[in-house]
Amino acid sequence: MKQRCLLTLLFIAVLCTCGRAQNTIIGRVVDKSSGQPIEFATVLVSSVSTGKGIGGTTTDLGGKFSLETATTDVYLDLSFIGFETRQVKDIIFTEGQVDLG
Repeated sequence: MKQRCLLTLLFIAVLCTCGRAQNTIIGRVVDKSSGQPIEFATVLVSSVSTGKGIGGTTTDLGGKFSLETATTDVYLDLSFIGFETRQVKDIIFTEGQVDLG
């Protein structure tokens, strides 16, 4: 009986984890004119349906970023002081991932 209860709880935990599958977005932010990476740029993920921010990160020394989101219906705002904010829409995930390059 104790084993059956433990197995049931383990099964429920696995189902809850699967229900919260994460989608990964990776990319790199560079200066359009020079091609140089932009360090510490802000990457904000927002919901398309609500327009509200749902997560974010900053780029590393090479301008790279990686973040996870629970939904695929998103867009990105890329910003840094002295640069025009850029919006990335129509993000298409393949097997839970997207590489924006």
